[in-house]
Amino acid sequence: MTSHLSFLDDAVDTFLEAFELYESLVATSVKPRSLRHAVNCVRSLGLALEKGCKHALATIDPYLVISKPDRSLLLQLRRDLLARPTPTIFCSRQPFETITLSQAWEALRDLRGEKISADAATAFDQAFVRLVATRNRAHHAEVFDDPDELVAIVEAVLARFRDVMVELSPEWLTRLAERNGQLLSRLRGIQSQVDAAWQVLVDHLALPSSIKITTHLFEILPRDGETVSIVVGSTDQGNRLSAASDLPRHLARGLFGLFLTKAQAADRYGATGAGGAHADLEAGAISVPPTAAWLGVRLPNVTPEHLFLNATLQSLALDMPGSTAVGSVVGLLRCQMIRGTEIPPAVRISGTARLTQEAHVAADDQKEPPTAETTIRSFLLELELSLAA
Repeated sequence: MTSHLSFLDDAVDTFLEAFELYESLVATSVKPRSLRHAVNCVRSLGLALEKGCKHALATIDPYLVISKPDRSLLLQLRRDLLARPTPTIFCSRQPFETITLSQAWEALRDLRGEKISADAATAFDQAFVRLVATRNRAHHAEVFDDPDELVAIVEAVLARFRDVMVELSPEWLTRLAERNGQLLSRLRGIQSQVDAAWQVLVDHLALPSSIKITTHLFEILPRDGETVSIVVGSTDQGNRLSAASDLPRHLARGLFGLFLTKAQAADRYGATGAGGAHADLEAGAISVPPTAAWLGVRLPNVTPEHLFLNATLQSLALDMPGSTAVGSVVGLLRCQMIRGTEIPPAVRISGTARLTQEAHVAADDQKEPPTAETTIRSFLLELELSLAA
């Protein structure tokens, strides 16, 4: 007997599977947590979000879910539905591609997101991007991650899930609550826990105290083009800060706006390496506009000992004085929200940046001129976090 598993049915089932995995990971006393179970939780939650977002979008217009709804495909779908009636076009035997999870979320946010608070939408969006990146890596590559961090990524999505879906897909929340009467209360508890993590950090810095972070910043400067890419991150399992942003080329001044050809890169330092002193090193400055950030810190006498937080990197500026490979870093982190406060606390970033590498990279450097040329610079950042005034 033929039966129907809809987008919504699948979204409900897979979300509850993900939530059960999450609760088992949180409750376990075995350390370290199972990486496989954490990855499965990420996969299940990613699939639930994809099915749920596509359901909500299809209730507006099912053709919004089709990746390339050209005339030929629509005619073929119509013929197939006439030959074999089905509940929706998504049961058709005619093969076609649907949009990605990220595309579905963006379309749904644009069409129904006006009633979501700005803080909740931004916090969910930041967590969502990290979840999708982790899910894609788990699907298509290998995973080399801290299970606790994966659990924190899931928590960050769950913390804002109710606030977002009550506007985007209320029927999904209703169906979930019918299956698990405690779910909405537990989601509120997770939201309080995630908000409290930032408060724990702020309280630690108010002792007074500071937190030291060692990370890397990579600048990707194309030969042509109007934008420069900045990536901040590290594989260090201690304190770490991660972020990424594209910025207008004019914000990369001096050294940061200097493109190097393959020959220039080879001649620039010779055998000394980029970290060696260079008498002709140019001065330069770069200012990263506000972007999402992911902060992981280990604090003494705190359970769990490793806090992971979504934040907004309000500003990050590097200043290289010239003639030396060492410059300064200043910046500001803000949390998205702490309920009961009007102005989120801010954390000041200060420290040093050391130029460690400059390299010429091209898609094909055998051609003349090489194709898709870029200059990549790597900086070692020694940062200190303290409570901003």
